[in-house]
Amino acid sequence: MGNQQNSSLGKRKLTSGMENALQRARAAKKARTQAVQDENTLPIILMDADTNRATPSTESLLVATLREQATVLIRKHLGNQGRCMMEAHGALEARVSIRTIQRFLMLWIDLTRTKRKLSVTEGQLQKMDDENTRLQALTRKYQLRLRNESRKLVRSRTTAARARRELLTSEEAQKTLSKAQASAERVHAQAVKGVEMVFERLHETNRNVSAALSSCRRDLRKCRKRIARFPGQLDAAKKLRTRPLTMKLKEKGIYSGRARALARLNIVGRMSAHTIRRVVFEGGYASDLQLAVEIDETANFTASGDATTNRCVNFEARHLHIPRKEGVEGVNTRLLGVESSADHTSETQVSGWVARLQELVTTYNASPLARRQGNKISIEDCAVKLTGMGGDHAADQIKTHGLVACWKKEMTYRFLARNHLGEPGELSAMALEKLIADASAAAVEGCGGLSAWTALSSEAQLSAYIEQFSAATTTLGRALYETLPAEEKRPLDLFIRLGCAMHKDLNSIKGGNSMMTAAWGDLGVTPPVLLANRENASTLQDVDLEALAATASLLSTEDLTAAEIRALESSTRGAVKLTSLAGALFNHKDDKKGHHDTYAFYFHEVVGQSLRFPDTSNTRYGSHCAAAAELLVHRAHYLRFLEVVRDRKERPGLNHMEENVYRGLQDIPTLTELAVLALYGQVISHPYLRTTRVQQNGLKLGPFHEKLKEHLKTLIDSPEVLLSPDMSYKTAALDGEPWERPEVVYAVLALAPELPHLKSLLVPFLTGALHTWERFTVEFAEGGAVDLATDEELDRAYLLPTNDHNEGALGSYRLWSRKYPNATQAYYNALAKFFRNDTAAFLETNLSSEEDQRDLRAAGRAIDSSGHEAKRRRAQVAHTIAVAAQHAREQKERQDRMDAAMAKINATVLVLDFETLINLKIPGLDEQLDAYRKCEMDPMVPAKSTLKRKQEKVDVLMMAIVRYRARGGEGAWVAEAREVAYIRQPLHRTDAAVSAPS
Repeated sequence: MGNQQNSSLGKRKLTSGMENALQRARAAKKARTQAVQDENTLPIILMDADTNRATPSTESLLVATLREQATVLIRKHLGNQGRCMMEAHGALEARVSIRTIQRFLMLWIDLTRTKRKLSVTEGQLQKMDDENTRLQALTRKYQLRLRNESRKLVRSRTTAARARRELLTSEEAQKTLSKAQASAERVHAQAVKGVEMVFERLHETNRNVSAALSSCRRDLRKCRKRIARFPGQLDAAKKLRTRPLTMKLKEKGIYSGRARALARLNIVGRMSAHTIRRVVFEGGYASDLQLAVEIDETANFTASGDATTNRCVNFEARHLHIPRKEGVEGVNTRLLGVESSADHTSETQVSGWVARLQELVTTYNASPLARRQGNKISIEDCAVKLTGMGGDHAADQIKTHGLVACWKKEMTYRFLARNHLGEPGELSAMALEKLIADASAAAVEGCGGLSAWTALSSEAQLSAYIEQFSAATTTLGRALYETLPAEEKRPLDLFIRLGCAMHKDLNSIKGGNSMMTAAWGDLGVTPPVLLANRENASTLQDVDLEALAATASLLSTEDLTAAEIRALESSTRGAVKLTSLAGALFNHKDDKKGHHDTYAFYFHEVVGQSLRFPDTSNTRYGSHCAAAAELLVHRAHYLRFLEVVRDRKERPGLNHMEENVYRGLQDIPTLTELAVLALYGQVISHPYLRTTRVQQNGLKLGPFHEKLKEHLKTLIDSPEVLLSPDMSYKTAALDGEPWERPEVVYAVLALAPELPHLKSLLVPFLTGALHTWERFTVEFAEGGAVDLATDEELDRAYLLPTNDHNEGALGSYRLWSRKYPNATQAYYNALAKFFRNDTAAFLETNLSSEEDQRDLRAAGRAIDSSGHEAKRRRAQVAHTIAVAAQHAREQKERQDRMDAAMAKINATVLVLDFETLINLKIPGLDEQLDAYRKCEMDPMVPAKSTLKRKQEKVDVLMMAIVRYRARGGEGAWVAEAREVAYIRQPLHRTDAAVSAPS
């Protein structure tokens, strides 16, 4: 009975399962084909049963086979229920058809596959859970280690504080201990940075933290040893500075005893030229280390630079101004080098500054000196310490200062972010974790998604990540900067610019001369004689220049040809022109031109002393004022010398330049301008240069410049102070000191009765100079950076008043390269830096160990074999070619645009009907103007930009139509026709002359 009930129950379950299976089988119809391919035996049977019409004889065989397969599956997969299934086998045999059994087996295959996939998925999920658990455990483990290391750091700081209390017995020890503590802080920052990388490389964190902690302990021990050695090193340095670095073989023209002793030495061996070159490079390398150490030890420094062109290549000189040790006023001016650059743009100059500072940082960080001191510096530290920049007043220098200020601001942000992330604590760790996550996400997104990121190489991924990390760091630093109070922002923002005092004076003379030249027209008197060059003089030989000059205007030129007008406008006159010609004649920059020794020998015999005419042939500061003074003091001798030159020739006569100088020295208006220049040099220029060309902080010269401008105002209001016979330097000179050259003032006063317009020209000159001084002293203006800075801030931004050091470095390199044309730029810089920066003392004090000497020798070999000169020249050529290609492309684009515009103009149909012309819109009128002006070449049609109103354009076009009809509308305008048209319409002569195409 029980067996029957179990059999019935199994039958019902089986029937119910088959019905459910039939429903699911309909949904799995599409997967049946795949199931057939996976099985070995059932596909053939199922295909036969599904596609063939079974005969009564084959049907029983199929049923039997299917039943056998079903029995095997039931026993395999149903386990204990298999017995019930077998008991219900009879019922299956009676009720189940071949199609039903087929569907059941297909369903069973699908269920088996699903179960297998589910098993695989569960295994994968289990592995992922295990991995996640392991990573969480590692994270907790390393976070615990990070806290432990922070505690160890606190203990290290406690130890350092204890050592500091023990070593406070001397002031020098206290300073050195502060440096040791700062060094420990920097090492800690490096250690923390290594620990923070746990979020990227967990397996390296433990080793990095241990290494950083060991390094910190070693650094503390080294610092204590350095403190103990410091007094002895200080005494050695003082003794070393007393040694002469350069030995002169001669003293007063006689070989000294030391030089003779050197000649008696028995020297064994010979140093090759190759070795000498490497030794020189070693000196340059040591100088870079010296600059890096001085930057690291100082709290602030300033920079200055200048540029020039030598042999068609741009060169830039750079200097750093580092404060001297405490208690010693002033700065040490250190040469960074004289290097060529691709161009003179501000962007290139800033790139050169950044590259040079980065080179110092890299050189120092890789040196044994840095490892021994346990110290490293960064470009951010250099930027934060940079507090000022000096240079001339050129537009590119002003722009360079602005770009460097922007770079300093960005580096300040990175400096703040680095310090914030380097502080111990959970907040800094969280900030770093978020920064790394944001940078990683931004790098992936910037590359175009995860798929594009994975396709990149490891180098490209690292580059993209570094770029995004730097951007994220800058953003973090900017946010930190904004949260700082104003008193903490101000030291970070300190960056002051100072212009060269020599350029201020130079430009004041130029501004005064421009206004003095323009004053002749206002006076309505005869201006100085025209000193035209040979070509212009031959063009103007038939022009009455005296009658033309009497009109005091160039507008009365109706009877002059176009060539004569051009020659007249391009020719100059006046004192500056005369001093330039005299400089080229008596002291030409080319030794093969001018009189040179003939001039020197003559004046030595006549005047009684050797003279050298001021170098106006080159651009020298104050040379024109000095030349004017020289010509006035010895005017009679110069006239006599020119006469001697004239008469000694085989065919007596003066050449054109000599004739101009001879006529200028006898022209009263020209002599008047010479007197004004000479007086300004004695009253303003020489006193100003005496005051500024000394070692002092140029930022504190604001009151002196205000005094100068007030003095100029006094002289403008009372010019008699300079022109009265009883004038005195105590009231006339800027500084109240004796005249630089008293005979100049006496010569001007003696000549003054013959110069009726001296006072009338002196006042405009002083006025123009005053206006120029106001423009070129804008850095001292009220409310400016210098005016708002405190005395302490001005001391931090110490800048020299003049740019002589950079000008001198460029001049020295030019002369040195002329003397040694085959020597390299790097060789010159190594020599110049070593001697000018006093590197010998640093070398003996800090780089005397064997490890340092090996590093110096390796650096010398590396520089010597680097091919630096070939790389420099190759880069210069590549830049030249690139610029030429770019300009060629731009020129082609411009030409294409011009051709397109000309094609459009050529396609324009001329409108010859007045009514149609009046009804045209402005764009149509512009097209007609272009057609008449550029196609028909009508000289009386001005540029359309000069015609502002529509009616003006219509009137011009009507006259053009009349002229077009008058000449029959055929052929272009020839020169005769243009002249006839020009004469016919005198009312439009000015416009036509301006707009007529050449």
